[in-house]
Amino acid sequence: MAGFRIQKIELDYPISDEEIVRLTETELKHNGKIRLVLMDAISSLPGVCFPWERICDLCREYNVFSLVDGAHAVTQIPVNISQSRPDFFVSNLHKWSYVPRGCAVLYARREFQQQLHSIPIGHGYLSTTQDSVLSPLSTYSEGQWVAEHEWTGTIDWSSYLSSIAAFHFIQDCGGADRIREYCHSLAVEGGRLAADILGTKVLEMDGVEYTANMVNVKLPLQAPDEKLDKEGNLLITQREALLDALFAQDCIPLPFTMTRAGKTEWWCRLSAQIYLDLDDFRKGALALKEVCKELQAKFSKELCRETSN
Repeated sequence: MAGFRIQKIELDYPISDEEIVRLTETELKHNGKIRLVLMDAISSLPGVCFPWERICDLCREYNVFSLVDGAHAVTQIPVNISQSRPDFFVSNLHKWSYVPRGCAVLYARREFQQQLHSIPIGHGYLSTTQDSVLSPLSTYSEGQWVAEHEWTGTIDWSSYLSSIAAFHFIQDCGGADRIREYCHSLAVEGGRLAADILGTKVLEMDGVEYTANMVNVKLPLQAPDEKLDKEGNLLITQREALLDALFAQDCIPLPFTMTRAGKTEWWCRLSAQIYLDLDDFRKGALALKEVCKELQAKFSKELCRETSN
């Protein structure tokens, strides 16, 4: 986008929260042009907890905006906006709050709300730069910003309406804390079991808690060397074959590649939920082991062919 430049901070896992904070502060200190820091609350791939509250503190210290991508956050971890004080926070409720897809959460500090507009533009829209024709729907007891985002035309309201029932369901299950306790314990124990079955390891680091309800386990599958697979075609083929084989076994973990110490590796994110138990992790790991064994035999020929070429 014209006028914007993205400055990435590369994180080579395993990495400590202190190192993430240090890298971020170093960038903020030496780059006075930074205006906004985009961060995860829980990153997706790998699925690990991120020190977002500490980074929000840094953003306030260096007078830059903080935008938190909390897609995996709500219900999986406690979220206290008043305490963490981000400038912007976005999430959804279908991942961990038992709400159908399409129900999202948007928070913005009040002084910034008039700078954010919904897509598509609806009856509640009022321009901040020119005169507008006032609609009866532009006013609302909770404020114009709520009116603009609440009514945007022909949308399916069912996911929004179901959110109240979903949070009642969470309470009926003993509350979010009890759900987190069960799912975290299952993720930790299930990750260790899967790693034992696969003969690999869990992504972990002493003194750091990466795991909330998701755990990352290395797969016994060799990824192609980036120097030999410069276009990434073999890696794409490998990924498609891996997903197809898992779908065929009705096994839906989330395999992904991660670069560590300059080497591409295959890992898998396994998620714990209240409707799963340790036997589900066992079945999933056995399916992964079988699929990886078949694909390793298949792609070892391709890897040898790439090497010889």
